[in-house]
Amino acid sequence: MATVVEQTTVHGFMFPNRASFDRLTAERGFREGLGEGLDGLIEGALATVTDDGEVHLFGAVVRGTTTFQATAKGTARNAGPLGQELGKQVLEQLRARP
Repeated sequence: MATVVEQTTVHGFMFPNRASFDRLTAERGFREGLGEGLDGLIEGALATVTDDGEVHLFGAVVRGTTTFQATAKGTARNAGPLGQELGKQVLEQLRARP
């Protein structure tokens, strides 16, 4: 019996499964939520997806010796907006401490 592998293709890139796509969507959403104007700052995000479709997202931005970070969780269906909202939260932290 052949094994069927679910794959998701977006913009020509193939993802081995839906969870991989959802992780990337959340992480990219974080970057989008930060917006423009972060030249010289280090930023990153890491998402995981549970078997029941819950996304856990950690995002951080480093400015000098200070790290601004936040976490969020939500459904995989809302991975992009979840990431965007988390990015906005970290951006607010950055703006509050010039």
